[in-house]
Amino acid sequence: MRSARGPWGRGDWLRGGDEAMETARERFARGEVTKEQYEAIKTGLENERAADAREDWNWRGWWNRDSALEIARMRFARGEISLEELEAIRRGLES
Repeated sequence: MRSARGPWGRGDWLRGGDEAMETARERFARGEVTKEQYEAIKTGLENERAADAREDWNWRGWWNRDSALEIARMRFARGEISLEELEAIRRGLES
């Protein structure tokens, strides 16, 4: 099931959509990043999401996602920060 834009923003709101991942997909589709760059971004975002899931694996984890971390993920997906910077921000937010 592919998502559409709507009143809930981008992504599949029923599955908790991932706006950062959608941004990465769009950048790849527009030719802004190569396949290799897209795969690296995708892997980085998936790893961050998996780390979040390990910490709070139930529905509350999705519902109560850290908006600051989501901003950092979007910045990473847009190419504004590196994976290392994303990880540093995540560690800083956890402390």
